Amino acid sequence: MATLLIADDEKSYRDVLQVIFEDLGHSVHAVSDGRSALAHLKKSLCDLVISDVRMPDMDGIEFLRAAREFYPEIGIVMMTAFGTIDTAREAFKLGADDFLATKDPETFKANAGRFSFILDTVSATHDYNAYLGMLARGGTMVLVGAPDATPLSAFSLIVGRRRLAGSLIGGIAETQEMLDFCAKHDVASDIELIPIDKINEAYDRMLRNDVRYRFVIDIASLKRWSAP
Repeated sequence: MATLLIADDEKSYRDVLQVIFEDLGHSVHAVSDGRSALAHLKKSLCDLVISDVRMPDMDGIEFLRAAREFYPEIGIVMMTAFGTIDTAREAFKLGADDFLATKDPETFKANAGRFSFILDTVSATHDYNAYLGMLARGGTMVLVGAPDATPLSAFSLIVGRRRLAGSLIGGIAETQEMLDFCAKHDVASDIELIPIDKINEAYDRMLRNDVRYRFVIDIASLKRWSAP
């Protein structure tokens, strides 16, 4: 069993990673930024840190720089949805153990058969076959995003006995099971709550790709807005 520290400002991703690794038998502590991660390491060292790059207060690169100075023996893996070659070079220069920029096609070749599990949260169209190729024999990729239809080669699954699964929502029984699971593991969603009169502004922001969390309309504001 290993001890892991997860640093990610998005609580939903943080919680999912924590549950996954705890189910695999590891001891996991999760924090929301680099400064909190350093504070935890000062009290308790770990075997591996999994850190997002973009975080408030102290981002992943700043954390990596400080962690490598004081705790050079700890393994550190950086993750981001906004990877660039320059960011990767900076991360490695500071001592990161790994950094995968999946916009680069060579990344898939270099990491073929490497992972046992991939959690795919991307809702934009992307090549499932490329990601499935990074799974080890018997590995599983789970889709929780909702992209448009994407071609899938049967050989991506047959070769290596890989599995592709996914979930959106189910009936009342499945929804209750999910809610019970989330309550047990303290899993919650990151959202941006907006009043009904901001819906056009939210739509414009979506078109500009200025969205970090899912918009949720405050029903109480609908009642106020519709009142005579």
